[in-house]
Amino acid sequence: MIRTFVAIDINSKDVVLKLIELQKRLVATGATMKPVEPENIHLTLYFLGEIPEEKIGLVKEIVESCCKGTGSFEIYLAGVGAFPKFSSPRVVWVGMKYGQEILSQIANCLRKNLPRHGFRKEEKEFSPHITLARVKKYNSKLVNEIKNLSNVEIGSLLINSVKIKKSTLTSRGPIYEDLHVIELK
Repeated sequence: MIRTFVAIDINSKDVVLKLIELQKRLVATGATMKPVEPENIHLTLYFLGEIPEEKIGLVKEIVESCCKGTGSFEIYLAGVGAFPKFSSPRVVWVGMKYGQEILSQIANCLRKNLPRHGFRKEEKEFSPHITLARVKKYNSKLVNEIKNLSNVEIGSLLINSVKIKKSTLTSRGPIYEDLHVIELK
């Protein structure tokens, strides 16, 4: 069994550096949290969970069909928010100003087609975001900092591939590995 998800990597050094700066501001609030490691920053389109290795080929076919006809496109990252809500953050994330339409088309195609082939169904509606940190214990400083950053501009990012990734959980955090790269042309 392989723990698997479909994602888009954040492959711009400038964008990653800006996201790290945001993480530092969040950590400086003194709240207890685990920032996402810089090399693991990504945007999840679909989390499959544990699947048999022999099903990876089928996942690749479905992802390719959902990406068919989609060329590279740009997204613009802006605004920090939190799940489930600002006042009680468990996950702090960066959202998008534009580009989410194409992401939603791909994600909704995956949500429609993967469960038809026996894969787990995504329960929550797709909300394109990049996780910055998982919060164990929040405080008022963190809540205020998230509000202060709600309109922050991060910048644009060219998306030219979608990846099927393997996630290996370790005591130091997950290790991600590309299983397949679907180029957007």
